[in-house]
Amino acid sequence: MKINLYPFLKYMEGVSVLRMFFMAIIFPTGMVFFTIITNQHRGTEYRVTHEVYFDIEIGGEAKGQIVIGLFGETVPETVQNFYTLATSGVNGYSYTGTTFHRVIKKFMIQGGDVLQAGGMGRLSIYGETFPDENFDVKHATLGFVAMANSGPNTNGCQFYITTAPTPWLDGKHVVFGKVIEGQGNVHLIEHLPTDENNKPLTEVRIAKSGSRRVRNTYTISDDPYNMWDWLKTISFPLSLSFSIIFVFNYFIRQLDKGIETEEALSLLKRKLTKGKGPQKPSDDEEIQRLLGDDAGAHVRKRNVDKKGDTEEATEFETDEELLQDELEKKVNEYKKKKASLGGNERGVIPEETLESICKAKTKAQ
Repeated sequence: MKINLYPFLKYMEGVSVLRMFFMAIIFPTGMVFFTIITNQHRGTEYRVTHEVYFDIEIGGEAKGQIVIGLFGETVPETVQNFYTLATSGVNGYSYTGTTFHRVIKKFMIQGGDVLQAGGMGRLSIYGETFPDENFDVKHATLGFVAMANSGPNTNGCQFYITTAPTPWLDGKHVVFGKVIEGQGNVHLIEHLPTDENNKPLTEVRIAKSGSRRVRNTYTISDDPYNMWDWLKTISFPLSLSFSIIFVFNYFIRQLDKGIETEEALSLLKRKLTKGKGPQKPSDDEEIQRLLGDDAGAHVRKRNVDKKGDTEEATEFETDEELLQDELEKKVNEYKKKKASLGGNERGVIPEETLESICKAKTKAQ
C-alpha cells in the first residue's frame, strides 16, 4: 500500500523542524543550564580530607561500592570517629559485616550498628557516645551522610545516607560527609521491600569497609545542582537528539523539494496543454516560488511511447522561451489566415499591429 505523505508535509509547511526542536528540548535545557550557572554561587563548599568505601551485598550478591568523602576540616572529631570505625575499628568492632537495618523511601538508609544490637548499639572512639560537634553542613540534597542519634549529644557509631533533601534535620544531626560514588546503590537499597519496622526483607550487608587514599584534598558543594555531573549525564542523550533531528530535517527538506518540483511541473503542464482547464494569472509566480533557483533551468517531462515500453524524454525550454514560441505560432496562424482571406477582410488585425502586441507581451513576461 502506497503511503501518501503529502497531507502531513503540507501541514508541516512553513514550520521549522529545528525551531520546534529548539522550543521542545534546547530551550528548557538551556534554562536548566542557566539556572545551574547562576545558582552555583549559592552553595557552600566543604573540603574532603578522607574517603572511605563500603562493598555492598544484597541477599548475598555483590552490588558494588558506596564511596563517601569526609569533611575533615569542618567536623574533624566526627570524621575521625567514622573513619576509624570504617578502617581499623574500635575494640574489634568495625563497619565490616554490619547491615543497613532501616530504610525509608525518599528519605534515607540507616546502618552502622557495629554491635549488631538491632539498631540500638552505641560505640565510638570517645566512649559510648560523644557530643554534637556542629551543624555547619546542611541536609541540602541527597547523598549526605550524618550521624544517627536518639537526641542531642548522643552520637555513636550509627549513621544514615539521605536519598532526598531533608532540611528538617538541620540543627539536629551532624552531617560529616557525602557520597561521591555509588549513589545508585544507595537508591537500590532505598527501594527494597521492607517490613512494618522499615527493615529490608532482603539483607543488605557491608561485606567490607576500608579507606581510599586522598592525594590532594578537594571540595564538595552542598548545591543540589552539580554542573559537571549534569553535563556528563546529558551529553550523550543530547548529542543523540541533535543527530536524529538533523537527519530528520534533511529528509523532510528532500521530500519538500520533491513535492514542490512536482507541483511546479503540474502548473507548467497546465500552462502548456490546451483544453486542460482555465489558466490562472498567478501560475507564473507560483512556478517561480516552487522552483526557486531552478526556475530558469530546463524541465524534463517523461512520456511513455504508446508502441512499447521505451521511455523518451522531451526537453522543454524555460517558460519565458515557451511563451515566446506560443506568440510566434499565433503570428504564423494570422499570416495563414490572412493569406486565405485575401488580406483585406473586415475584422482581421493588420500584421504590424499584431506583431507589436506580441513583442509587448513578450517583454512583459
